[in-house]
Amino acid sequence: MVGLHGNAIIISLTALPIEGRANTALVAFLSHFFKLPRSAVALESGTKSRGKRVRIITPDPTTVIHQLEQYLSQS
Repeated sequence: MVGLHGNAIIISLTALPIEGRANTALVAFLSHFFKLPRSAVALESGTKSRGKRVRIITPDPTTVIHQLEQYLSQS
């Protein structure tokens, strides 16, 4: 994670945007970061663009928000 741009989080990936590789890498990164199964992270929109909307399914959304805020405040 690089930082914020408005209300969006900037994430830099090394995977190329070919055949969905960057999308797969993004889902893998987010599931690892939040310690969730990959099935808990889904691309809502933007599969073919740089701007993406992601849905994270978790029983406790406040934990995800806290992890994100904590990481971004350290950056």
